[in-house]
Formats: sequence, structure tokens, C-alpha cells
Amino acid sequence: MTEFYRMPALAGDSGVGVNREQERISGVVIMEKGDISPLDGRKQFVDDKTMSQFVALANSNSDKQRARFTHGGPGGNGGEGLGSYLGRWSNARIDGSKVRWDLQLSPRSHDSVKGDIGKYTLDMSESDPDMLGASMVVTLDYQAMRKERRADGAMPIRLRTLHGADIVDTPALASGMFAVGHNEGDDEMSEPVGITKEQFDAGLKTAMETLSQTLSTAILAKVDEKFAAQSKSEEGDEPTADDLRKEGAKRASEIMAFAATSGLNDHAKIAQEAIDAGQSVEAFKAGLADRLIAQNKLSKDGDEDESDDPHAKFRAEFKAGGAAFATLGIVDEELYVRSRCRDEGLPVPAIKKAS
Repeated sequence: MTEFYRMPALAGDSGVGVNREQERISGVVIMEKGDISPLDGRKQFVDDKTMSQFVALANSNSDKQRARFTHGGPGGNGGEGLGSYLGRWSNARIDGSKVRWDLQLSPRSHDSVKGDIGKYTLDMSESDPDMLGASMVVTLDYQAMRKERRADGAMPIRLRTLHGADIVDTPALASGMFAVGHNEGDDEMSEPVGITKEQFDAGLKTAMETLSQTLSTAILAKVDEKFAAQSKSEEGDEPTADDLRKEGAKRASEIMAFAATSGLNDHAKIAQEAIDAGQSVEAFKAGLADRLIAQNKLSKDGDEDESDDPHAKFRAEFKAGGAAFATLGIVDEELYVRSRCRDEGLPVPAIKKAS
């Protein structure tokens, strides 16, 4: 699932600040080393490897790192994403305990269907910088994170994909676009944003009550409607409406096919959720595997398996996964048991030799 993290930006040194002539905002702080706020509920932290991963992902695919005016689309807090395009990010770099990124505004940001969001962003960055923040949009590698868990249970943030960062309004938990110097608390990463589990569950319930049961038709209709209302592409090098429609239809079809093999009663709902959130097929497969594992950790009577086999519950998980696990490429029971032992921090059994 795509994650949203809101961070402050800092100014006060060379290469940081607003250049109106070039329509560029330089030195935005995307992440800071340290634990994320305990108020978030997720025990995660940023370390040197997190920052290096971010810079590598950002600079290896800089042409695709877009910025929007608020989080658009399902899963974000800005609603519809069309008309929210601001520009592109570039020049990601590590600066001490922080990672900085530069935002180049697009000419399209001045004639958006939502108004001159480019000018508004520049004006607010200068006049009321504490009212804005930058929020990165990433997909996390939870498997890698679990393997590097600290003694207190906190996991280091490990990135699988990077989808850019958005400019958002900043609540009390974030310090804004420009906070000069080193302040108390700078060694901790600012509050991650997005949605809580309760908000997500409530939003999912509301959305599913109104969804059409014909998933493919609904997806194609939504995509066609969006691009019919958009008279021109935000940038000349952006994919065409037809390209995105075909890509969306293919992604939706693959996600629905994988969900159908899971054996879950609500497979249609979780497929629609992933499609609306813009989740990739790979991320959906990983999430589906995690859910199947979580639902099969207990035996049928509700108690943990206490058989003589110390790995009985893992074997039960594998058998319960059945065709769904096979579709995800999980086909060897012993390898699955060894992997689950590593995830849980248990001794890993030796590989059985053929008799």
C-alpha cells in the first residue's frame, strides 16, 4: 500500500529557498534521521540506509518524480488528483542528517483547473512557510523492514518504490516549509501523514457500499471520464490518455485475477480497494500474502498450535494458502517455513536432505 509521509523543509543556507524568477523551490527536506513520531502508531525510524535508498531511487528516475498540490486520488487526503500537478523534483541529496530535494514548478501549474496553484505555492512559501509542508509518497518493503527490526520492535524504513512528493498544508505536528537552523527535536523525523487504520477502514466501508459489482466496466468508465475532462496533457512527455487507460485496465484485470485465487470471501472488495488506490500488481501480491499469513496463524479452535512440530503453525499457513500462495510464487513448504522462522526471529531449521 502506498504510504504518505509529511516532512518539514528548511532554509537558511546556500542552495535553499524560493527563486521566483526560475520558479524553483530548493532544498526541501524530505526526511530526517531518527524515529518517527510515536503519535503515528507505527514504530519505524529513518537511518543512513533509508536516506541512501531514497536518494538512489529519486535520482535514478528523476523524470518521473512528480509533485502535486495536496495528495490526490484514493488513499490521499486531497481527493481527485486531476488538475493538481505542480512540477517535478530533482537533485536529491543527503545533507547531514537530512535528505533535500528541489522542486521545479511547471508552467501548467499556473493554468490548472484548480486555479494558479503554482503562484499560490510560491506565495505561501515566502509569506507563510509554516503553513506548508512536503509529503513524500512511497511504497515500503515490509519484508526487508521486518528482518532489520530493533530490539524494541521498531523497524527501519525500507523503500520499494518512490512516487514523488506533494505539497500539503501543515498541521501542528509539522514545522512547515522553512524552519531556519537546528531546533529542538530536529533529530527526530516529523509526523508521518496520510490516514489512520480507523480512517482507512471507515473510508473503505463507505466506498464499497457504492461500488459497482462489474469491476472492469467501472474501472474503464472512470479512466475515460477523467481524461475526457482534461483537455491537454500536463506535460508533453506525459503518457497519453489512451496509454493510461490501457495500463489501468491491465493492472485492474491482473489484480482481480490474483484476488480471485486467494479463497477470501471479500476478494472482490480488496481487489477494488487496491485498484482505486493505484496499487501496483507486485505490491498487491505482497499485501495479499501478508493477509493470508495473518489469517492462518491460529489453529481451528482459536488456540496456537501446540503439536510436537515447532513449525506446525507455519505449515498450516502454507497449506491454507494453497492456490493463492502458488500464484504468488510460494510453492515450497520447507522454504516457506524457513522464511517465516526468519521473519519471527526463530532458529531457522536446516534444509532436509533427500533420502
